[in-house]
Amino acid sequence: MMSFYPFQLLLDDPDHPTAIWSATWNSTIKRWPLPSNTQLSIGDGQIDEDFGHLSLNALHRTPDVITPGATSIKHAGVLNDKRHVITKDSDDCIGLYDVLAGRKVSRTILIITKFPVLQTTM
Repeated sequence: MMSFYPFQLLLDDPDHPTAIWSATWNSTIKRWPLPSNTQLSIGDGQIDEDFGHLSLNALHRTPDVITPGATSIKHAGVLNDKRHVITKDSDDCIGLYDVLAGRKVSRTILIITKFPVLQTTM
């Protein structure tokens, strides 16, 4: 069954979970530790009931492990020659790809100042 939620959860041990792993659309993966006395069950709306006996201090508000994700392409367009594709990623870098060669031709960093400046790195 396909999930339409913008995140995915993974329990490290389904019988006695010690942490919940989560991933969101920004491609960062986080591990949230659970208190040792937590009994967690997924489905049937039981998650709220299971945490009802815990104080807010017992729940972790920050993850203990964060794995940053890679940059992702946010915009893309095919140039008039139909051979090259230009992209803009989540770090505001511009990439130029040669479709026939199957490789990146150049990567340009867009420096935001009073007057935009382009700096080619490849």
